[in-house]
Amino acid sequence: MAVDELVIAPAVLAWLLALLPVPQAAGAGQEQPDRPQIYPYLLDAVDALQGFLLDGPFQEPTSVFLESTAGELYVADSKSALIGIFDLEGSPLFSFGRTPLLSEPRQVAAAGDGTIFVLDAADSQVHVFNYRGEPRGTLAFEYPAIGDVPGGTAAVSCFAFDPEGRWFVGDRERAQVLAYAPDLSFRFAIRTARAAARFENIVGMSVSPEGLLAVIDLGGTPVQVFDAQGRFLTGFGKRDLGVENFTGPIACGFDGEGYLFVVDLLRHDVKIFEPSGAFRGFFGGWFGPQTRGRGPGEMRYPNAIAFGPQGRVWVAERFGRRVQVFHRRPRGEPALQQPAVGRDDGR
Repeated sequence: MAVDELVIAPAVLAWLLALLPVPQAAGAGQEQPDRPQIYPYLLDAVDALQGFLLDGPFQEPTSVFLESTAGELYVADSKSALIGIFDLEGSPLFSFGRTPLLSEPRQVAAAGDGTIFVLDAADSQVHVFNYRGEPRGTLAFEYPAIGDVPGGTAAVSCFAFDPEGRWFVGDRERAQVLAYAPDLSFRFAIRTARAAARFENIVGMSVSPEGLLAVIDLGGTPVQVFDAQGRFLTGFGKRDLGVENFTGPIACGFDGEGYLFVVDLLRHDVKIFEPSGAFRGFFGGWFGPQTRGRGPGEMRYPNAIAFGPQGRVWVAERFGRRVQVFHRRPRGEPALQQPAVGRDDGR
């Protein structure tokens, strides 16, 4: 009974939220020159990570992150309060966490030196661990008074950092994005009077290979893109019917070619865009009532994405209780194992 209630309630919520319009900002939908009109790859579901080495199956995986230097995949599980580390083949290496170290890990990331950063939703702080999972304190993202906004310490809702070590932090309480230098000295805040750049509920962000910052807002304009100096470039997306639109945008990530992938928790799919907002395709979704989002290539409440070498893509499914592994291949090339799950048709 509990499982059926879990499925029905979000479905009703998704339909109601889809009826709430969000204006599309100027500049959205502009075509990118010399790029194909559809995503030039298909994604095949080839595997799935199901759980930890010694701590049992996933309960609610909420974040997935690839640390490319060591070639290790990190998974945060909010319900079990664990962080799992896997190799590129999906074999579990070790895990750490649980109370008192962590209560509700929402996001995990790691630096090339092995330092692990975990956002705990219970206290809205980024906790620091060494490569063995031993605690090393928390990060304090402080900022000065900005206009009518008093200074303080960010209540972190999400974070991202680029290869140069610069940090971007979503401040949950004041609905702003804060930028910091590698030494965590404050640089600037994104909280403008421009209607398209007003945040309501910042839930995800990612930095592109070119240094663009994409921010996901669950309440306001779904996707906003800024340059490396925090200047607003475009905002796009609306809550409406259509595969290019949203109900519950929750996370995002750029692939190595600069395409922006946006994870929709309540539509159970991942949408692909140019940074300009031009829609290029999607994958995932529920294909039938028998599988209910559990089949290969389907998704069940996805909420995080990561990209790796050799065309690997990982998608964490919070209530699907798995991290699904996709292989990206050029259109026209044969699939490795499963039928391609990339789709361009309507639904």
